Amino acid sequence: METITGYLIRYHRLKQNLSQEGLCKGICVVSYLSKIEQGKVCADPEIIHALWKRLQITYEDDPTFLHQYRQMFHIYFENWLLRIPQDSNVQQIRRQHDKLISSPLCLYVSLFELYETKELDKRKKILQELSEFETYMEEAQSFLYHLAYFDHDVFEEQIDHLKKASRIQACSISYLYLGNCCFVKGSYSESLEYFQKALLLGNEEGMFQISTNALLMIGNCYSNLGVEQLMLRYYKKAMLAARAIQDEHTLKAVYYNLGATYQCWRKNE
Repeated sequence: METITGYLIRYHRLKQNLSQEGLCKGICVVSYLSKIEQGKVCADPEIIHALWKRLQITYEDDPTFLHQYRQMFHIYFENWLLRIPQDSNVQQIRRQHDKLISSPLCLYVSLFELYETKELDKRKKILQELSEFETYMEEAQSFLYHLAYFDHDVFEEQIDHLKKASRIQACSISYLYLGNCCFVKGSYSESLEYFQKALLLGNEEGMFQISTNALLMIGNCYSNLGVEQLMLRYYKKAMLAARAIQDEHTLKAVYYNLGATYQCWRKNE
């Protein structure tokens, strides 16, 4: 992972509509600033300080502050995966946005905004911005970046990034999203492989919501494949798991899918 300092300097330079020449004039040559922004050199502190001063930015590096909000970001993303409401965390992070975006945690800020927005165009824009800074990312950040392609509308890119996420961290959520992608495309046999992995890992991780979703989707695969016995087996397991975690949404989905399946089968007889 390369230093984040160059990313921050570039971010604020572009935000202020400054050219590289406009920022570094009298401080260093343009080619050297370019290397700083790309993380290719470890610049003299005096040069870095002069660049921040010209940008009129206070770089936030207080250890206590950074530790507190690093932990808060970790809790936020863990709760997001578990679908746990967290209005308090969201509001607190937003209140400190300006300080956080000018700190070593700036990439977490972008990932936070990515996971908070539901607007596809805005998500695409953030993903595109983040794609330029993969070399700056910590492993956890890289995982979250690739995982965020779960709702991308280009199938090949979606699959590619989700596979990268699963290689970084082989976990239930990445396999669940991979299974969902293949399911939508009608690749039910491949979907089953991913959902089975999501089920196994979800149980090991204690991610029971994901395990329940995986059971439902396995049932859906067998429904589309016309395998009644296995469909019923996994729908029953999904219902039991959903009742255990009080997941009304999955319970309703099982009943609806069962009815829809038998109605479709009757039409095709």
